[in-house]
Amino acid sequence: MAIATITGVGSSALGSAALAWNISVALGQPVLAIVPGYGVADVMLQALGGWFGFGLYDFLQTKGVVQNSLANLAPQTARIGRQLSASTPDAKTVHGGPVFRHGSGSSDVLHALMQYREQPFRLLVGHSKGALQIGNAIASLTPAQTAGLRVVTLGCPIAKSVEGVSYHQYLGLYDALGQLNMWENWPDRWTSTWHSTNPELPPAMIAGELTKDAIAA
Repeated sequence: MAIATITGVGSSALGSAALAWNISVALGQPVLAIVPGYGVADVMLQALGGWFGFGLYDFLQTKGVVQNSLANLAPQTARIGRQLSASTPDAKTVHGGPVFRHGSGSSDVLHALMQYREQPFRLLVGHSKGALQIGNAIASLTPAQTAGLRVVTLGCPIAKSVEGVSYHQYLGLYDALGQLNMWENWPDRWTSTWHSTNPELPPAMIAGELTKDAIAA
């Protein structure tokens, strides 16, 4: 398995599996789905991501404002939903409560997998704020760990800041939320879609087709 995905704001485990399955079918390969939204700290941040934009979400996550505060003031609460991220190698804690090292639980998990897996990921796909979480996860990896890596973003272009990574970024013409969160990061291709990747809600971004297009580029 050399492909991993992270979904966006408010996504459930089912939504994460659906995105990974769509890409798996399109490429004919197994795909690992990393489910976002672990723990109490994410409740407010998930809402902020939906209401005010992923840029604010990313700032608060990267700075660790909410999770660090919980770890300091209520470490027992900070542990809720953090068993997976706390199990990563060299997991950081404050007063016994886990805190983020790379912006979010999903970023921490992906960063650890990129460091310690015997078979490195060759393709990462992020939808919405999942793209930002991928960006945070790979930012401090070594060039050897990111060599030959492709990153596909859907609905949220990110900075092409990691050397050796090939970025393929898609944004919908009708995606007001994604356009709000461009932050001067332009997509490589505009699509006639809106923000959702749910094929039951047209004109949705068809993740599998767009990822297959990126691989062929």
